[in-house]
Amino acid sequence: MAIGRRRRQAHLEGVELGAATPQLRAAVAALTLPSGYRTSFGGDVEQIAEAMGAVGSALLLSVIFGMLPLAPNLRGGSGGKAPMAHALIGEPISSTAPTLLVVPVFLTYIDQFSRFARRFLPMAPDDAEHAQAPM
Repeated sequence: MAIGRRRRQAHLEGVELGAATPQLRAAVAALTLPSGYRTSFGGDVEQIAEAMGAVGSALLLSVIFGMLPLAPNLRGGSGGKAPMAHALIGEPISSTAPTLLVVPVFLTYIDQFSRFARRFLPMAPDDAEHAQAPM
C-alpha cells in the first residue's frame, strides 16, 4: 500500500493567525474523511504553539524553582534577595492581568468610539472608496 500526502496551504493576509486557526480547525473537523485519512496542521501554527508552550513552561519553572525559595526569607543573611524575589514573582502576575484583560477592553471601547465619531465627522476625499465597504 502506497502512502501519499497531499498538502493544502493557505496564505492569510490581513487576518491574525491566532484568530483564523480555531475557525480552520473547526472547518476541518467538520469534514467527513474516508477511512485511513487524517488531517494535521503544520508550519507556523504548530511552531507558534510549541514556542508558546516552551516559553510558558520555562517562565513557570524559573519562578517556582528560582524565586519562591528566596521569597520567604527563612535563612539569615538572605534578606537582600527577598525583595528581588518578590518583584520577580509579582511582575508576571501584575503585567499579565492588564495585558489580557484591561488592554483588550480599552481597545474595544476605542474602536466603538471611533465608529460612533465617524458618523459625525466629514469624510476625507480618499475615504470615499472605503465608504462602500461594510464595517
